[in-house]
Amino acid sequence: MVASSFILGSWSHVFALASIALLGYAYMVRVRAWVGGRKVFAERCLGILCLCTYALSIVAKAISGDCSSWQECLPLHFCAWMELACFFALWFRRPLMCALAYFGVLAASVQGLVTPTLGSDFPSISYFAFFLSHGVILVAALSLPIVFGWRAGRGDPWRVQLIGIAYLACMVPVNWWLGTNYGFTRVAPVAGSILDYMGAPPWYLLSIQVPLALLLYLLYLPVKNR
Repeated sequence: MVASSFILGSWSHVFALASIALLGYAYMVRVRAWVGGRKVFAERCLGILCLCTYALSIVAKAISGDCSSWQECLPLHFCAWMELACFFALWFRRPLMCALAYFGVLAASVQGLVTPTLGSDFPSISYFAFFLSHGVILVAALSLPIVFGWRAGRGDPWRVQLIGIAYLACMVPVNWWLGTNYGFTRVAPVAGSILDYMGAPPWYLLSIQVPLALLLYLLYLPVKNR
């Protein structure tokens, strides 16, 4: 079977989202009931899975030929950093890594599931790599507070926002030098996103900070350390 071009809202898109929701829900319900070493083992396995999907994304790009361009051959996409953040959060429970994984995924990376920037549809390896990587980090981010009891500190939303601004500031010269679009500092996602309503690039990187701050605060409320 030859993969066709991915279509937003197609059956394959809905199937991927439904699979992530069902499998993620089953994992969280199951593991939440566990205690002790069994629960720690499940946490570590989820962290390893984040690394595996990171590796799968690299392999998928090599097989599909995407690595022929600078845009895909460097691990500079924000979601790639979130895969690493989720791994470190689940394995080492460093407060900043946990905050970065939770806020970064739910405020930014989840957009990739809603409006995927994806060329090949099911059953291409790129399709599976994309939805596996984005789905696993979403489950990891939700599991931190729901399953493993992590709670956010008072300043965590603003620290994460500053880290995001630093990431974008670093990507601006990289994109200018290589002609890439990491972090979408030059062009908004083709599939559409909230950036379409924030003005012209690169100024939308500034205007997005206000609604982002509000979103981070709303995400903070249910997980704040009381």
